[in-house]
Amino acid sequence: MKYLGFFCLIIFLAIFLRFFKLNFFPPGLYSDEAALGYNAYSILKTGRDEFGDFFPLALRSFGDYKPPLSAYLMIPSIFIFDLNEFAVRFPFALIGVFSVILIYFLALEIFKKNKNREILALLTALFLTISPWHLNQTRSAMLVGVEAFFNALGVYLFLKGLIKPRLLFLASLSFSLAIYSYYGSRITSLLIMISLLILYRREFLKQKNNFLLFFFGFAALLPLFLAIYKNPETLLGRAKYVSIFYDKNVWGQLWEARTLDGSGFSPLLTRFFHNKIFYYGRDILKRWLEHFEWHFLFLEGDSVAPFHTPGIGLLYLVDWPFLLIGIYFFIKEKVRHYKLILLWLFSAPLVSALTFMTPAANRSFNLIFPFYFIIAYGLVKFIEFKGSRSMVKLIWLVYFFSLSYYLFCYYFQIPLKVAEKWHYGRREMVEKIIKLQNNYKKVILSNKGGPPYIFLLFYQKYDPQKYWQSRKVDPYINELGWGHILGFDKYYIPREFEWYKIEKSVENLYVSYREEVPDFWQEPVEGKQLKINILDKVYFPNGEVAYKIFDLKAVN
Repeated sequence: MKYLGFFCLIIFLAIFLRFFKLNFFPPGLYSDEAALGYNAYSILKTGRDEFGDFFPLALRSFGDYKPPLSAYLMIPSIFIFDLNEFAVRFPFALIGVFSVILIYFLALEIFKKNKNREILALLTALFLTISPWHLNQTRSAMLVGVEAFFNALGVYLFLKGLIKPRLLFLASLSFSLAIYSYYGSRITSLLIMISLLILYRREFLKQKNNFLLFFFGFAALLPLFLAIYKNPETLLGRAKYVSIFYDKNVWGQLWEARTLDGSGFSPLLTRFFHNKIFYYGRDILKRWLEHFEWHFLFLEGDSVAPFHTPGIGLLYLVDWPFLLIGIYFFIKEKVRHYKLILLWLFSAPLVSALTFMTPAANRSFNLIFPFYFIIAYGLVKFIEFKGSRSMVKLIWLVYFFSLSYYLFCYYFQIPLKVAEKWHYGRREMVEKIIKLQNNYKKVILSNKGGPPYIFLLFYQKYDPQKYWQSRKVDPYINELGWGHILGFDKYYIPREFEWYKIEKSVENLYVSYREEVPDFWQEPVEGKQLKINILDKVYFPNGEVAYKIFDLKAVN
């Protein structure tokens, strides 16, 4: 390897950026991270998840039936480091580093016939290393970081397998693991595989055994098919609730559109433009295009926390010209595998486009690999055309300041502006409850700001078998697919924490969210005048109240 020293520096930087203060940043532990972590802990201790299912292939969790691979990946780190934030995020940060190594070798394959092959591979790895988008997803336990890695690994092994057929089995196995990682891969992985088989059909079919070797790896999916047969919720989980096809008002909108056309408009044209196929097709295309918008990619990123970093987009502004240049020369010069990269770009946002929450940084995360192949190629073509040393130095200076600004936003702006969305304060809340709860008959908690039961389980390392015995599950599933745990042990969590409806007793400890319960309240209850007695508060980093912990005292 000609540039081994530079490659090692990039890997060191990737490790540092992904592991530095990993247990503290992002601030707080997101509810999905806590759920995956506790389920991994439960499986480690008992072989069963929080609902008592034996080595499940879908985690029922909050009613979303999470794909299981991420939880299983956490088991070794929880075994080594115990149940905490670092252990939960460790495998994802590690996969983030492995992704940098993978994209380097994949770039070597993509640019195999280019004279600047190694430089292009190093640039691609460097850009992924410092990517805001990639850092956001791999510094937290987000499923898409695992999914994107296994999809890219599947592509790499398939391309190598055309020469060394034994690798085709590992390629299909990698795609299978992507499917076990994230629901979206049940579409994205399929599209990538179809693209590979179509584009490289001649090389693939040269040897008869290739077909068997490739599809033998999908035997790993047989347990999943069996699980889907036993419980259809395993197929899509909560995904069906966020799908555009779940909208029950479509027929009403089509009827309204046909009515507005009036009797003077051609019935044939009315039916052509106002039918479900045209309606959904136009909606999907619109949502797909949103993932390539300037504001989404370069200025604002995802508007939904925790996938949003205030003040910065998913890509750096300086990436923009190189992305355009790269696309132009990728197509003009017909770079090796350029059709694959373009089809990868096409398929990556499709899953997100099928939902009503677009554009989405997590569901379109598979864009990240093809984007950086193109950006690296665009930069090299730009330097070849405008190759003065001063220009090159200026480019690297801009990238340095871009990374510095991102790190400022990540470590200083997220805690101040979106710590609430990361469920900051749950650990502090649980610690305070533990100190007080033995003095009370019940602990009644607000459900606002994220399901509190999972944090009570996580931070107390609560015995799973004891939890199963006392758990109370609300059978109602809301319109977005979320379930609800009403409580366990002495913890009571009403679906709606409305203070005027809550049972009031001097024997209870209460935990409310933000200002939903006032500091000063006094009313007669069963012949006694009771008032709120604030025992403690948890604050967000910006000084605002996150939780109030209080009991009730009789007024003399």
